[in-house]
Amino acid sequence: PWILSIGIYLAFVARMLLKDFRDIKGDKQFGKMTFLLRYGPKTTCLVSALLWLLAFSAAIYALHFAPGVLLPLLLGLLHVWLLLNVLWKTEDRDIQQRIISFIANAGNFSIVAIFISLLVQLQPGISSLEKELIPAVVGGSLLLFNFVNYILQRDQLLIRPQRV
Repeated sequence: PWILSIGIYLAFVARMLLKDFRDIKGDKQFGKMTFLLRYGPKTTCLVSALLWLLAFSAAIYALHFAPGVLLPLLLGLLHVWLLLNVLWKTEDRDIQQRIISFIANAGNFSIVAIFISLLVQLQPGISSLEKELIPAVVGGSLLLFNFVNYILQRDQLLIRPQRV
């Protein structure tokens, strides 16, 4: 439980690093030297990506590399990394907020997969195959929905990385 708790905490910190994108103008105006203002968007996204990697690795280790949760966690990590790559290259504040919400959803859906995995392990009468399939299908479906939603909005709103 400690390793899983540490993983979830690291994911929370990775997500909190991104909150400063919301009010960069106000923070700069009032001299609030946030991590983002000190080190810039690229470094902030790289540190967040590293924390997400550590968080997901801790969760995968804590859950004994269970295949049912491994798939959604790896998909979630790849999804977060893709979005962080787009985020640091995008200067439009509204688009940044939308991307951050997709990152938050990917983290939330990954945690849902973890909780489902833990819950099905406690259920009597469920086969080993079902214990792996249920979190994989639910977590994978939620992450797929989030990714498709991002793609649709990206195409509608022209959310494309801008070269810096």
